[in-house]
Amino acid sequence: MKHFEHINTDLSDNSGEGRTVHRGPGARERLIRDMRHWFFSRKKNHGFLLQGFPADTFEATLLDEWLDCRDESLSGCLWLDMSRDEALSQARRRVACRDHGQVAYVEAGETHQCELCGATMSDDSEQAVAEVDTWFAERAAVAEQTAAYYRERGQLFRFDASRTSFEEVAGVAAAVTVDR
Repeated sequence: MKHFEHINTDLSDNSGEGRTVHRGPGARERLIRDMRHWFFSRKKNHGFLLQGFPADTFEATLLDEWLDCRDESLSGCLWLDMSRDEALSQARRRVACRDHGQVAYVEAGETHQCELCGATMSDDSEQAVAEVDTWFAERAAVAEQTAAYYRERGQLFRFDASRTSFEEVAGVAAAVTVDR
């Protein structure tokens, strides 16, 4: 199985994964600058998985240009599909470790311990629900346009993100391990 570098543009500093992109004035320009720097400094023809980039068709065309400059091609765009209601339901069941960023989903009244430190994970659902609701209100239509961009090129792999994580991971693994 191939291993891929994973860059997530929407993680907190303490998660230990991906890279952090701060919000605010100039955030998009910093994101594009940072992604461009990462892209051109990485090993050529070495697999990668981007999460949260490209976020719109402008960024998708930039990524295409960067790939063309290095005579590389994109294997595909993984689209994890979930309804607003399902996403809000999951966000309401979310707990997280404040120190490590580990996330788990529990039923009402259940607790969960962080796998890294053993601390009881706290309910961050109020913030998570607000973030999910904001994303659907502000970004869902733009994300669909980006999906259409990749669908027109035959590069869109859609997955049902409401399925169990094992099923989802197996589907994603099958899509990204295809040699092109």
